[in-house]
Amino acid sequence: MDDPLTRQLQELADRTRRPIAAFLWVLRVLEHTRQRLRREGHVTAQELLEGQRELVVREYGPMAFEVLSHWGLRESRDVGDVVFAMVDAGLLGKTDEDDRADFDTGYDFHETFVENYPW
Repeated sequence: MDDPLTRQLQELADRTRRPIAAFLWVLRVLEHTRQRLRREGHVTAQELLEGQRELVVREYGPMAFEVLSHWGLRESRDVGDVVFAMVDAGLLGKTDEDDRADFDTGYDFHETFVENYPW
């Protein structure tokens, strides 16, 4: 764990009692979303959640819900908590309009990744 970012993320994970995998996943989703939108910089909560929906199904298929749950990401609000923990730690930026509550109107993970999974 010589990488400074990894050290910062591990400290943040320890402080928030969330697995480091949740932070690494959200950073990966952020990069995926930026690539999908073909732009750098700011991504809204809804754009990030949609990027996650695409990436987690592509990467983990029918195990998407289980994998996210294992990382402590059981609902959209959990993703927001991880994002804002990184904002508070200075690892991500935000606009004045961004709010943790933006993640409250996401989607139901169980419904999306289990009940409505495209078998």
